[in-house]
Amino acid sequence: MKKIIFVHPVDDLYGASRILAYVINSLDSEEYDCDIIVPRISGDLQSIIKNPSVKFVEMPCLPIIHRKMFTPLGVLKWVINNFKFYSFLRKNKGSIKLVYVNTFACFSVSFLSKLSSLSVLTHCHEVLDNSPHGKFISYCSKKFSDVVVCVSNRVKNYVSGIDNSKNVLLIYNGIPDVECYKQRETFSRLDKNDVYNFYLVGRVMPEKGHWFLLDTIKKLPSSLLKGVKFHIVGDSPPNRKGLFDEFKNEVNKNNLNECFVFHGFIQDISENLSTCCDVLLVPSIMADPFPTTVLEGLRAGIPVITTNNGGAAEIIENGVNGFLIEPGNINEFGDIITKILDDNMDLLKVSVFARLSYERNFSLDNFSKSIVKIIATCIK
Repeated sequence: MKKIIFVHPVDDLYGASRILAYVINSLDSEEYDCDIIVPRISGDLQSIIKNPSVKFVEMPCLPIIHRKMFTPLGVLKWVINNFKFYSFLRKNKGSIKLVYVNTFACFSVSFLSKLSSLSVLTHCHEVLDNSPHGKFISYCSKKFSDVVVCVSNRVKNYVSGIDNSKNVLLIYNGIPDVECYKQRETFSRLDKNDVYNFYLVGRVMPEKGHWFLLDTIKKLPSSLLKGVKFHIVGDSPPNRKGLFDEFKNEVNKNNLNECFVFHGFIQDISENLSTCCDVLLVPSIMADPFPTTVLEGLRAGIPVITTNNGGAAEIIENGVNGFLIEPGNINEFGDIITKILDDNMDLLKVSVFARLSYERNFSLDNFSKSIVKIIATCIK
């Protein structure tokens, strides 16, 4: 058995965690022995792991970077955790064949693993800014990893930089199909006797576009919004817990309660998207590297409106399998929503091409074959 340790910063069921689960479920349980190391075990990720060779290891000393750690005490604690984790690696290096670092949040593990003469694969799901620490993190990940797998060309170009490093590879994410998929017969508002439903799925935070959506809706005439619901699915980020309530308060303040439905976190959104959602919104202000939510929309055959500043622009062809807008452009966002509600869009055609895009490019089978092949080449 070849032992792989998977290092992951949080035990949840959002994008990077789900992709990690698909990676692990793709591995042969008789060939690979898998340990998932997280700072705290919640049981969420375990609920979607099907590989019987997997063991979860809770390790509070896992060195993780996050927004609120950049204080003298926070940096000191991070340095101490690096020493502790290095000691763990040295103690267990004889049994470990590969260290799989999932996301830049655990970037220092690649350096510690190389110090321990271990093979390293880093799976990069994010694009950091061009600050000194952002450049340093991407440099270390590239320098000390045998392979860096990037989820989009946007991420690959960021990590590679001007030298176009050979160890930086592109593998688009893939997700499993759903049994509940059925091609819709209509997306026309005129043919619907009930509510017209828009969904926004993801952490409630300005970077994900929640306030961008709210500012857009505020500009639309109230007559257009009759019978329209905007469903917010997700909760606050772990380190910014007040954002969910802050957003709800903004909705209340603008007297838009009737337009919004707050669901909180839903473990499996696939059935909601396939049976209830008319249009999926992914209006990220930040450069979202490769939003899994967009893939979930394509899989369900749902028109997606998303911003063009991240990896979504590699998935969505404007007006063909979805719609691209400029981040923060309220007029452009509002114009598309208005045309949809006025039935001035051929959404049924968009739906067909959305589903076709998923089947051809983003199936779990395609993803699994590619990532398993890369893992095999990393193990010496």
